[in-house]
Amino acid sequence: MRQVVRELRDEVTSDEDEEPSWSPVRIERIELLAPTTQNVLTLLNEGIGPLIQRYEIVETIA
Repeated sequence: MRQVVRELRDEVTSDEDEEPSWSPVRIERIELLAPTTQNVLTLLNEGIGPLIQRYEIVETIA
């Protein structure tokens, strides 16, 4: 995953005719609650926020 983001960054910033429009990209690890019927209803009605059990920024590639 890191290598793919780095390759994308290099491709975006390599165009010398235009000013690069690259902003840092975060690689994140998100752990969600188990997919129960209630959690699926929560997802549909309220979005993913209430289902996030753990969230971590693994790396920021600038």
